Amino acid sequence: MTRKEKVYRMLKKLSYDISKYDLVEKLNIGFDAETISHVTGINRSNVSRELNELVREGRVIKIVGRPVKFLDKTRIEEIFQIDYDGDGVFESLDDFFKVFSSENSEINTKESDPFDRMIGATGSLELAIKQAKAAILYPPNGLHTLITGPTGVGKTTFAEIMYQYAIYTGSIPEDAELIIFNCSEYADNPQLILSQLFGHKKGAFTGADQDKIGLIENADEGILLLDEIHRLSPETQEMLFLLMDKGVYRRLGETDKYRKANVLIIGATTENINSALLQTFLRRIPMVINLPSLEDRSLTERMELIEEFFIEEVSNVKVPIKVHRDVIRAFLLYDCMGNIGQLKGDIQLLCARGFLDYKTYNKEEIEIGIHLLPEHIYNGLLNQHKRRGEVLNLLEYEKDYYIFTSRDREKFITVDNYNLSDNLYREITEKYNHYVKMGYPEDTINDIISNDIEKYLKKLMKKCNVDKGFPGKEELFKIINPKVYNAAEMALMLAEQKLGRCFSNKAVIGLAMHVSALMERIAEGEVVYYEEINKIALNNPNEFRTAKLIRGILQQELEISIPKEEIGFLTMFLSAVDAGDSYKKIGVIVLAHGESTASSIANVANSLLGTNHCQAIDMPLDVKVEDILKKTIE
Repeated sequence: MTRKEKVYRMLKKLSYDISKYDLVEKLNIGFDAETISHVTGINRSNVSRELNELVREGRVIKIVGRPVKFLDKTRIEEIFQIDYDGDGVFESLDDFFKVFSSENSEINTKESDPFDRMIGATGSLELAIKQAKAAILYPPNGLHTLITGPTGVGKTTFAEIMYQYAIYTGSIPEDAELIIFNCSEYADNPQLILSQLFGHKKGAFTGADQDKIGLIENADEGILLLDEIHRLSPETQEMLFLLMDKGVYRRLGETDKYRKANVLIIGATTENINSALLQTFLRRIPMVINLPSLEDRSLTERMELIEEFFIEEVSNVKVPIKVHRDVIRAFLLYDCMGNIGQLKGDIQLLCARGFLDYKTYNKEEIEIGIHLLPEHIYNGLLNQHKRRGEVLNLLEYEKDYYIFTSRDREKFITVDNYNLSDNLYREITEKYNHYVKMGYPEDTINDIISNDIEKYLKKLMKKCNVDKGFPGKEELFKIINPKVYNAAEMALMLAEQKLGRCFSNKAVIGLAMHVSALMERIAEGEVVYYEEINKIALNNPNEFRTAKLIRGILQQELEISIPKEEIGFLTMFLSAVDAGDSYKKIGVIVLAHGESTASSIANVANSLLGTNHCQAIDMPLDVKVEDILKKTIE
């Protein structure tokens, strides 16, 4: 019996014991992969894959949620006495009920708990969710709450789910609002913060030419989320005391009356709350929820996040995305300092680069291979020895690619704060079509669009608090293939030796970007050169000779065939690019046992790099160590 059949038989057996009462009254819908894994002894990841394959075969029904549940299709048809011919995938319990309620009026739809859809609801977020539910349900009006954790863990998203849960449980009216206020935007103007929160009376201060409603009034009966709450001044914290204690407040400039508001306050911060907030303020916020960093969450949850974000990109571009297994493995293991926010951003940027290839080469799907990975993600492949067992259990090693399609769309909880741009793919498509229509060559179009992607990268860097200035390799490799960059760096090292000049990092980046565009043009067969290039080359004989050597290095390192005419462009590049600061060469001495071992090593190194400062000392076995030491010192 195959593994798939074993899984199916167990699901069929479990489904057989379900009654209509379970479905209609108890809402006991389906079985998750963890349950089937436990009773069959098959690894959970393998169970999940087999169940999804059974769904595609039309033998199993899948209900999306946290966790995803499965049912035997035949059993469901027996219970409701219908023939179901859909694709078997239901985005929620509501969708499941809607399909079958048309056949059986006894089924009553019921919205599901919004926390159940969160990745980690039964894992790393279990305690945080219990705290959040307690805060919302605590009589009479809930508990004011602080959500803490490093940048990118999803604090704002978690607060939004608390709001949804409050509506779901009836703790707040359905038309109640969630008002989000970022305290850092007005941190340098405490009076403006007070006006934004409490509102003001006409004439309260210079420029207050009319009465103004504050956010507290708008949030009445609902929730006020104060993001970066640590940026509130002590004065503002104190003015919130009366609202938190008595449910009353005054607008700025009002002295004759109090206003009433029933507002649940949720604060979010990355800082140490004991040093960033007044102790008298903290005493009024009894619930503190700490969200774990991505590093502290399990690889299983990280895998689910990775899948979620790729499926979201499918929804954005309306095109299947084909991802190499090693790309998934790299995302599982790389050092993601910006937590979930950076993970989402890195996946979006990678898909954007793949989308450009998809448009340029008219592919049927977006292909994401390891050649697209920036170095900081690629380095994750070097860490696989750390958690090898877990990765083996998560990844499907019998196939090379994961393919994400619109059918895989699931209702995940997302981290929208880190979107690069809602219109990123639309803008790329429109610009590409526009420049093609105008007759621009492909390399020019790619340069233009690559600049757009670089702008998005800068926005992401700003959101993730990356320091301004010249990009380091970690940021740089998000837009330039590390292999291309390293080849360009090696080529210009040789040029420095041959021309007696030094080239700056800017020159390396410029050459790497040009080579990237060149590789795309070569792959497409659209390489066009003009006579003027060769004329310029003849006027720069030293650069021309060096350019021929650079072409050889690039061909060898990148395993491509570069047209001879490219030598002309490389000559122009070497002639025009600004020289950087000079530096001294560092001498290298190679010592090795044998008659000529060290000499051979040094000669190869000097030959490959065009240098002469790698020196060799051979160490025949019959020579004394003291003599070798003396020679080395000399």
